Amino acid sequence: MKNSQLYILWFGTTLTSVVILLNYFQQRRRKKKDEERKTEYLKCKSLSDFEELAKKSMMPHRFYYYDYKAGQGHTYQACRHYFDKQLRIMPRVLMDVSEISLKTTIFGSIYESPILIATSACHCLAHVDGEVATARAATEAQCIFTYNWTFSNMPEEEVLQTLVFVDTGIRSGTDVLKALALGARAVFIGRPILYGLASGGQDGVRRVLDILKRELVYDMACCGLTSIDQINKDILYKH
Repeated sequence: MKNSQLYILWFGTTLTSVVILLNYFQQRRRKKKDEERKTEYLKCKSLSDFEELAKKSMMPHRFYYYDYKAGQGHTYQACRHYFDKQLRIMPRVLMDVSEISLKTTIFGSIYESPILIATSACHCLAHVDGEVATARAATEAQCIFTYNWTFSNMPEEEVLQTLVFVDTGIRSGTDVLKALALGARAVFIGRPILYGLASGGQDGVRRVLDILKRELVYDMACCGLTSIDQINKDILYKH
């Protein structure tokens, strides 16, 4: 009888120890994954990387809300086909591009770049700080942030600057250059900002803007351009 009691006691103690160890390692694994997720956005090299990361990070119905495209996505697809398949950039060599400026003038005011953040609703679906995080990233990048006060968690007194432009489905610095060459004064970035917000909060938004600027500078250098005012249709040809 005593042996049976000792066995039961030993078994119970061993089982409890195993459960405690399993919980400990599960918590460590979960904590490690959470830490990796917080910095995973740093591995993103393009805006498409941010979209994939946001898709993994967000709840499906929230991602679908951002990713949904009206009219079965025909307008977006046509835009992407035009930028990706039809328009090509004409490179120029042996040009001094040691100093490149992205500054541009919009409505009489000078801004750091022609890359602006488009109006979009419910940033809080991507990150707990919502529009506040987006606005702070825009401030750091000296970028215009357009504010949707109807569907926002951001107090009106924190609104930055607002201009009205059209979001054209821009997904890279090359797209920005092509849009400017076609006559646009500036471009608005919509979904990629939300994907950056979902992936890394304020820092994720800032990285999206930095990637676009870096790509734009690179493409301008390839075309022998050193300022936004030099961009025109002469750098484009249709494929």
